[in-house]
Amino acid sequence: LELPMDYPRPARKSGKGGIVFGNIDKSMVIALKEVAKKNSCTINMLLLSIYSLFLNKLSNQNNIIIGMPISGRPHKDFETVIGMFANSIALPLQVENETSFPEFITQVKNKTLKAYQHQSYPFERLVEHIVKNRDLSRNPIFDTMFVFEKGEKRILKTSEFHFEAYPLKKDISPYDLALEMIEQNGEMSLNFEFNSDIFKWETMKQWQNYLLNLFKEVIANSNLKVGEYQLWNSTAQKKKKKKVNNTKMDFGS
Repeated sequence: LELPMDYPRPARKSGKGGIVFGNIDKSMVIALKEVAKKNSCTINMLLLSIYSLFLNKLSNQNNIIIGMPISGRPHKDFETVIGMFANSIALPLQVENETSFPEFITQVKNKTLKAYQHQSYPFERLVEHIVKNRDLSRNPIFDTMFVFEKGEKRILKTSEFHFEAYPLKKDISPYDLALEMIEQNGEMSLNFEFNSDIFKWETMKQWQNYLLNLFKEVIANSNLKVGEYQLWNSTAQKKKKKKVNNTKMDFGS
């Protein structure tokens, strides 16, 4: 994935990173769920589809691979076992401008369901099988991760204790870019974890706004062709530019 970088990519990935926190309000979450319902898909798959469009428009690439974490507890007997049980799946997606957005959602849905069938296959073994010449400047197979969770799953209760997730500022990132969306209390987080060797914090804030605008465009009309969606509001940009050009500057006499 070739996203526009602020700094040249180092020959070896250091793992240094940062995180930009964001949030989607309840009204937008409700509107997005309506779009998902209309297209017979889960909110997870809708958000993944929009994130794919976002990456396509930033990189100008049609073929994109996105990683997704998968719970490594396929059997009910593992639910009460303490420990890290997780795996990753790689989703190869093709984003074409002439495809309608409903058609694209269906493609993403089918790809995701197919990938779920192989979720138990160890990601490390997949890397060994596919990657012959490892590029030490990148993560193997995919450079971006999409994470969606229900916030309730991050709450752990026992007879004596009650644990909840606490947002921490991270200074590491295994990927170039990871989008984390956690739904809780009707709202949803919109967090970008990024590789600080190649991206600035300010760039991530701008990209957050791009993604938010893409959400708004999909909510306004979810039947457009993929190529018709924009990362920024061109009308608002023109008005802002016109306002600046019409502003009289007084530099004194």
